[in-house]
Amino acid sequence: MQSRSRTIPGRPLMTQSILPADQALPGLGGATRFEGAHFDDADALAERLVGFALEKRIRLATAESCTAGLIAHMLSRPAGSASVLVGGFVTYTKDAKTRLLGVSPDLFGAAGAIDPDVAKVMARGALERSGADCAIAVTGVTGSEPDEDGNPIGRVFTGLATPQGTYALHCEFGALAAKALTHLAVQAALLFALARLGERRARDTLAHAAQAGR
Repeated sequence: MQSRSRTIPGRPLMTQSILPADQALPGLGGATRFEGAHFDDADALAERLVGFALEKRIRLATAESCTAGLIAHMLSRPAGSASVLVGGFVTYTKDAKTRLLGVSPDLFGAAGAIDPDVAKVMARGALERSGADCAIAVTGVTGSEPDEDGNPIGRVFTGLATPQGTYALHCEFGALAAKALTHLAVQAALLFALARLGERRARDTLAHAAQAGR
């Protein structure tokens, strides 16, 4: 059943809340190891993101590979989601990423589809094709073995696109069970979106988890 809608009047007012493209999140430089990280519950994170988006008049879209639509599902559950969530793309294969999101085959280099630039282009493609104000993308290895390009279990890239720029988060979760990895990927993506859109609590959580993983 669709969540009850709360109207967002007027055009988006998000430009002041988004960090500049050249401003790094505190403590998040390069690869970030979140092995053993304890993020907030995905339901709580989704509720926070939907609430934040309602407040800032931001419409969201998703582009998912390893999470296979779970982020969009989580965002569809909180009250007000019908006014926030535009839609989502599930692009599990490289071909789907190219056809549906415009990822150039030339971008699939040595690392294949598990790459920060791929994540960013996925997010940009979802942004442009959905008419949203912010798009979240995820690509990674959450199965029981390394992928065909040799990427290790637990390597996940989150991409985020807004009219102001594109951003990526590199996570190394380690060789955990597939279900645990999928949920960590969802949680990290929701946190990254909140942090990039300006929620201080999410920025502090990511920075603390990054420091703990070093």
